[in-house]
Amino acid sequence: MNFEVSEEIAAKAEKTKDSLLLLKSRQMYEKKFKSFNEWKGKISLDGINETGMMTYFQDLFIAFLQQKSKGYSPKKSQVLTGEQVLTFVKDAPDETHLSNKVILVIGVFGALRKIEVVQLTIENVIDKGSVILVQTPKTKIDEPKSFTIMTFIKLQEEAIHLENSVLTGNLHLPSGIAASSLMVFNNYYNLRYYPEIMLSYAGLHPYFRSKLLMFYNHYVNCSFFTFLLLLAIVEVALWCNRDTLQAIEGLSSVLFMLYTFCRYIISYYNKPILEHLLQNQSKFWGIANLQGSIREECEYIFQNTSNFIRYYKNYAVILAAVFYIQPFIFHELQMKIYVPEGWFYFLYAVYWYMTPPLFVSVYGVTSLFCALSVPAVIQFKLLAHRFETLQTPEKLKDLVDYHNFLIKYCSKINTYFSATLLFEFFITVSVCCILIFICVNDYPFVDKVKYIGFIVSQFLDTAIYCYTAELVTEASEKVSNIFYNQIWYNFEESSISKQVIFVISRAQKKILFSGYGIVWINMMTFTQVFKVTMSFVSYLNAVTM
Repeated sequence: MNFEVSEEIAAKAEKTKDSLLLLKSRQMYEKKFKSFNEWKGKISLDGINETGMMTYFQDLFIAFLQQKSKGYSPKKSQVLTGEQVLTFVKDAPDETHLSNKVILVIGVFGALRKIEVVQLTIENVIDKGSVILVQTPKTKIDEPKSFTIMTFIKLQEEAIHLENSVLTGNLHLPSGIAASSLMVFNNYYNLRYYPEIMLSYAGLHPYFRSKLLMFYNHYVNCSFFTFLLLLAIVEVALWCNRDTLQAIEGLSSVLFMLYTFCRYIISYYNKPILEHLLQNQSKFWGIANLQGSIREECEYIFQNTSNFIRYYKNYAVILAAVFYIQPFIFHELQMKIYVPEGWFYFLYAVYWYMTPPLFVSVYGVTSLFCALSVPAVIQFKLLAHRFETLQTPEKLKDLVDYHNFLIKYCSKINTYFSATLLFEFFITVSVCCILIFICVNDYPFVDKVKYIGFIVSQFLDTAIYCYTAELVTEASEKVSNIFYNQIWYNFEESSISKQVIFVISRAQKKILFSGYGIVWINMMTFTQVFKVTMSFVSYLNAVTM
């Protein structure tokens, strides 16, 4: 509908319309509109559209930034040079800057942003012996990435030394600096540091990748092992019908060479299993966040095991040194083997070359059993502690899964050492029986001194296996006892009660180490080894008389 409006009303409406905008504002708008029209004329723009307006606003923004930046001089952030970074890592005191060093090394090697460093957990760091593999978690804007750190091993060794000093009381950290700030995985790395070095010398470490050196270390070693074993067998055959005592002494050399040769072969072909075990240790819980008696107990176990492995390594080095110089002291080869005329120095050179694989096959593999099993003892104790202090049943499933993980880890240890443990039992009985027989009969005094050392070493080797296996068994049983003492039947959810019952059932099946199920390794077995050995000594005395 159209309405007629009088001129008077139309004039009033126009006046009201003009008064809606203030005079000052009107002037500003008109100025800007005039400027816009001048810009349109400058670029020959006809009409107004979206593209034209976007271009106009962009020009306005650039002009605004240019106006604001007048008199501004940019300031460059101060950064450390490569030389300064190396100086800090090398010279800064570990007592206060160890954590900063670790963060710096990881950040530099991986070119990580701050958020990526913050999100790293112990599960993202995998110790592969000669290198450290770091895998960053996936973020909202970045895909996960991985990188390796090669020179971090030295920093780890320094952290190990520092942590040992803190735990033994030889070093007191300054106020406000806690020992928990040290990297957690140093404990596990510390335990297996020397065993891994010894295995590397003999080519038995899983990260020993050089094909040329692998051929040299394996096939040449096997050839020399076989050669020495055949000479020992020839020695027994030559004396068998002439002198029983000499034949028995030669038999000890046959058994010892067979024992070390088999352990070498077993360790070589089980390298993939060892690699899997070393990777699984990166998933272990740390003790940095623990307080009270459980932390003290774990630190005590770590420290004593680390010291024992170090002392055992020193003991092996001393024996190896004696093994090297024995021909010059006693004027005979290290073991009783057949020596063709003119072959003495050649066979001495063979023994000199074979000393590292001989001793690594025994002492390196034995200390490795400690380095792999003792962390499992710690983990079972931590698991029992978490079960005991469990407040929210919702976390029970994670603990059950971790319990299964530890069971599988121990099963892998048993798989790696099964053949070694079987040989350990039978060869220890046989070799020690013969050597004790030699020591109690009319043999040269030099031979008795030499073989007493072998006897002590062999019984010590067996005791280490049996005692360590017993520790794992006791720690795993504690998980079952903790659960059994909990009021698990009061949980309201039936699914939680079923999980608890399942854990109790699994934990009641002892974790035992054995040689293919034929010989069970524990302290009772060690006493049986000693009894059987002495029984055979009595039998040999009766036969020879």
